[in-house]
Amino acid sequence: MEALAKFIFLFLIGTTILNFVIAIAARVKTAQKEFNELILYWITLFATYLAAAALSQTPTEIALAYYFQFLPTFMLAKILMDSRGLRFNLMFYGTIQVIASLVSTYLLLSTEVGFTIALLPITFSSSLPCWPPMWNIFITHRSEANWIEKGMGIMFLTGVINHFNYALFRLDPTTAWWGWSISIAQYQCMSIFLPLLISHRREKKERKNIELALEKLSGQNTHYNVEIDELYRTLELQISQKEELTQKLQKMNVKLEDEREMNEILIKTVSHDLANPLTVINAYIDMLQMGRIPQEDKDMIWNRIKMNTKSALDMIARIRNAIVTRNQANIVAIHDVSIDRSINYLLTQFETRLKEKNIRVNYDCSVPLDTFVAAEENTLTEHVFANILSNAIKFSYENSEIKINVYEYQNMVKVEFKDSGMGINQDRLERRLLHSTEGTKGETGSGFGMMVMGYFLRHFGATHTVYSEGLGHGTTVTVCLKKSNVRTPKFIPEIQSANIFS
Repeated sequence: MEALAKFIFLFLIGTTILNFVIAIAARVKTAQKEFNELILYWITLFATYLAAAALSQTPTEIALAYYFQFLPTFMLAKILMDSRGLRFNLMFYGTIQVIASLVSTYLLLSTEVGFTIALLPITFSSSLPCWPPMWNIFITHRSEANWIEKGMGIMFLTGVINHFNYALFRLDPTTAWWGWSISIAQYQCMSIFLPLLISHRREKKERKNIELALEKLSGQNTHYNVEIDELYRTLELQISQKEELTQKLQKMNVKLEDEREMNEILIKTVSHDLANPLTVINAYIDMLQMGRIPQEDKDMIWNRIKMNTKSALDMIARIRNAIVTRNQANIVAIHDVSIDRSINYLLTQFETRLKEKNIRVNYDCSVPLDTFVAAEENTLTEHVFANILSNAIKFSYENSEIKINVYEYQNMVKVEFKDSGMGINQDRLERRLLHSTEGTKGETGSGFGMMVMGYFLRHFGATHTVYSEGLGHGTTVTVCLKKSNVRTPKFIPEIQSANIFS
């Protein structure tokens, strides 16, 4: 029996520590001050168990250990009374507890009345705070109590019984296991009810604050109406300003992302595309200086140096042109543009390049010819469609086909360029590495065309997607443009020759 009591005692110590840790975690996670009381409760309970373990040899020590029982009992009573809106009079209960402790101590040390009689005063004082919340829950305001509070009330009732059980039967070894068993049931139930009760108290407090605010807003308390109206106007102004700043910040982030992408491409272009011809030039110059080039080959070497020099200069020119074009994106005026007119002009401009690789173009326009989109015709043709078609030709094989499909989707017009060429692997698509790649006949490029295209499409409020099933399966580029509400264009400028960066 003693071994069983010891096991139960150790179990209670362990679960108390566990509940203490859980309460601290809840306090840190939720930042709710209400959990401070729960943390303090488990500390007082742990102190009570330690006192019971330390003072367990003689009847006097066992009686003195019982004095600590008031700590967790008072904490529980305060938590439940706060939940019921009752005032926990610490001064009153504390004074009664001190008097009862003195009386019980006197009876224990100076009289022969026995263990039970000596402990009755402190038993009454320790259980005294349990009665007001129980009376409130089960008698005076029973209908207002929720199931959590009623459950706590039942635990209080069993706790009072256990207090008197301690005084009456604690010295009987055959009943020790019974007292500890009741303690296990009580404190395990408390580990469930207390967090629920604290959460309920917080919800009740928040609901009360909301009801008070609604009461003030409804005009029942006119004293605060003017202040509340002014507060709401201030809040609305601050929200409006915050939304405006958020929009500006989003636009700035897009611009910064564009700058980052362009700078990344510039760095890669300079470090790779410009490095190749410069490396060749440097190698040829070294060979010439060392006299390793035969006289009859020198003209050929000088021609190669000239060719690589021109390639480097052309790349620098394309970089400059791309930067200038990008800076012009924000000043392009948006008009109503005919998609069919733009595509047909584009095909005329690329006729020679298409014939060089014997590529067929299958153009299918399923929208009415008087359908227009919001863009600028020169820019849409020169820096969007031309760049896409140029890349499609560049990466298409000879004797292949490029499909151009135009169709409506909701309030948008989609233009789809689909080739059956080299394709793009998934890794390059995910990392948006669409530049500095040779074409099927060794064509070179910088990738600036797709970058510039992105600037203008964002300016038009349009988007584009690039899709490929992988290498050898071709690539599909889809441009999604806003459809104009009119059927007659406001302005149709002459389309200039395309300036293409492939």
